[in-house]
Amino acid sequence: MISPMIHTFKSINVEYEELSRVLGHGFISTFLRISLPLARRGILISFLIGFMKAFSDFGATVMVAGIIIGKTATLPSMIYLQINSGDIEQGLALILLLLLVSLFTNSVMRVWGYR
Repeated sequence: MISPMIHTFKSINVEYEELSRVLGHGFISTFLRISLPLARRGILISFLIGFMKAFSDFGATVMVAGIIIGKTATLPSMIYLQINSGDIEQGLALILLLLLVSLFTNSVMRVWGYR
């Protein structure tokens, strides 16, 4: 998540920020009006990467917090519980939901130009 965000901010042309400061804007104003709008795609991609990592983090949830339905259960852990309990239809529905969210996130990242 950090790497795309660092790359995004490094790719911003410094001349835009310098011009903003020459025109009288301070550091915060320049950051909010120049840097953030120029970096919005990279920031979105970074948040999507972080979301998908957290969304699929099954092992850490099970090992650290356990699976408490309604408190620490994530979608992957609920799939695991449904399949193990024999409710295959519910498990497959959750797998389909996870697949759709993953495909949507991947499509957004490709459309917005993450390499």
